Amino acid sequence: MRRFVVLGPAVVVMLAAVALMFVGPTVVRRLAQSAAIGRAEGARTALDADRTLDQLDRAVEQVSIAVMPSLVHIDVEIPSNEPRRGRASSGAGWVWDEYGHVVTNAHVVRGATSIRVQTSDGRVTPAEVVKADTYTDIAVLRPSASEGMLPIARATGDEPRIGQRVFAFGSPFGFKFSVSEGIVSGIGRDPLNDEPTGMTNYIQTDAAVNPGNSGGPLVDSRARLIGMNVAIATGSGTENLLQGQSAGISFAIPLSTIEPIVAQMVRGEDVARGYLGITIPNSEEPIITDAGFVGTGVRIPRVEAGGPAARAGIRAGDIVTHFNDSPIRNPATLRSSIGALSPGQQARVRVWRDQAQVEIVVTLGEFPQSVLAGQSVFPAMIRYGMRLGQDREGVFVNAVLPGSTADSNGFREDARLMEVAGRSVRSIDDANVALMRADFLLGKPVVVRVKGPEPEESRDLVMQLGR
Repeated sequence: MRRFVVLGPAVVVMLAAVALMFVGPTVVRRLAQSAAIGRAEGARTALDADRTLDQLDRAVEQVSIAVMPSLVHIDVEIPSNEPRRGRASSGAGWVWDEYGHVVTNAHVVRGATSIRVQTSDGRVTPAEVVKADTYTDIAVLRPSASEGMLPIARATGDEPRIGQRVFAFGSPFGFKFSVSEGIVSGIGRDPLNDEPTGMTNYIQTDAAVNPGNSGGPLVDSRARLIGMNVAIATGSGTENLLQGQSAGISFAIPLSTIEPIVAQMVRGEDVARGYLGITIPNSEEPIITDAGFVGTGVRIPRVEAGGPAARAGIRAGDIVTHFNDSPIRNPATLRSSIGALSPGQQARVRVWRDQAQVEIVVTLGEFPQSVLAGQSVFPAMIRYGMRLGQDREGVFVNAVLPGSTADSNGFREDARLMEVAGRSVRSIDDANVALMRADFLLGKPVVVRVKGPEPEESRDLVMQLGR
């Protein structure tokens, strides 16, 4: 009996240890579960008491409610190689004024044979293009019925700010009347777009933008328009920024560029842009250091003799730091600021010269049509697959890319261009202006009379830019 008494406590301890091995994990797990449930219930109680996120949700909801009556979905039919059939494409737009004019991207309606706009309450109506400007990628449409269309509120005069909360509206992948949220990631961007547009100075955001968002409004936290969605940078590169899926970077045309262009279009006028008469470099100096000056700006390499800048006293070598009190961060910002004004308007240009700031008032001239056409038509011709040359005899086809649209339309190297859209052409400038005026950049077919290389007699070919 003494032996049993001695071993008893040990056995009890051993049995307790074995029981704990099996029961312990269950107890610990139940304690952890109870603690997690307690924390969850406490969080629910705290969220019920604190309505901060509810207020944020309601604010975002109010932005959507405010914008939707001004948002439209756009369906377009474009020509197809298949007989008696067209291809469909879509985008977005927004209401400009009480007359129901709709603003969208020019590339959304390029080559369209028919256009329909749909409002957020489901009404669908045909629309026609009033004017389109491929240089800035802006178009104005006129729906056949505009009842109940609310003009969007605009943040006129307010510059976008990096870090500012923004909302992008549109029809991504055909999902109509969608909204995404983000912030302004950068301003004054030049995304190296290869589309036929001379526009730079984009707003960069991280709001999700996908095919179908083009032409949709970009608004601030007060539901005011600050820009128009135009392009995205895809994960596979930036070869074509008007297509592809969102990879966290999207671009928008700023309101300061849109307003003066659309105002002219709505009045039925041809778009006229301000002209300063300076050479603006294509590359930028991130930070300029020059005898006491450190900052951002654009150094002017050349001033056109007798031009608006020269008459006002601007010189080659001046560093433009401000234009109408807005800081100039890069060449894209300066180019856009000048183009946003109309001929005859005055601008205050602040330059750094001889270790001092100098402010000069300039009366702008009109941007030459030949220069504008060249900047717009040249990239379009690259896409079309043809390059023009010029000699003492006139304009000729310098190169045709095999398999390109130009090749399939019958253009051959060394052929002479005699007429474009019924206009006689003697220089590349003549050809570019004629193509632009004939809406080649909008995908309209343009009749071109050529001669040679074989046969020698002249013949008519059709140029048409695909989507």
